[in-house]
Amino acid sequence: MAEATVTLAGGNAIRQMADKLRRIGEREAREAASRAVNRGGDMAKTAMTRELVRATGINYQKVKTVMTTRRSLPATLSYTVEGRGNETNVGLFKARQVKRGASAAPWNKRKIFRKSFIVPAFGGKVYVRRGAERFPLKGLFGPNIAREMRKGEPLNAWDRTAQNVTERRLLHELGRLFK
Repeated sequence: MAEATVTLAGGNAIRQMADKLRRIGEREAREAASRAVNRGGDMAKTAMTRELVRATGINYQKVKTVMTTRRSLPATLSYTVEGRGNETNVGLFKARQVKRGASAAPWNKRKIFRKSFIVPAFGGKVYVRRGAERFPLKGLFGPNIAREMRKGEPLNAWDRTAQNVTERRLLHELGRLFK
C-alpha cells in the first residue's frame, strides 16, 4: 500500500502569520489550517490522479476507485491518500488479439505480447501458457497503481500542488479570520 501525505507542520505561511495566530486562538487557527490542508490535499489528489492516468494508461475512474483518502482534522492537520490494489492484467489496456499474440498498451505504450491470448470468459484478461501443455496459464500484468503513485511524475504533481495550494489556502483562510 502506498501513501502520499500533506502535513502542515510549519513553513513560510505560518511564520508570516505567527502574531495574528496568537491573537485569534489555537482552536480557530487549527480549524482554518485543517480547511487549508483539505483543500490542498484534494487538489493534489486530483493532480496525482491525472498524472497516474497519463503514466499508466488506466482510466480515471479505475484509478480513483483504488485510492482512499483520510482528510485532515483540526487535531491531526494531515491529509493522506493511500493507493491499494494489485498488478493490473494487460487486458485492461485496450487489448486486442493479433496474429502474433495479444496487443495492449500498458503505460500508454502499445506492445505485442508474443504467444499470449485473450480469454473473453475471464473478463478479457490476457494469458500465456506456462509450458507445452494446455494448462497452467499465467496472467500478464501491467502497472500497479499503489507502486506507480510513489514514483515519477505522479509524485512530483502531488508535491508541487500540495505545497503551493496549501500555503496559499492557509493565507486565505487566516485572512478570513482576521477581518
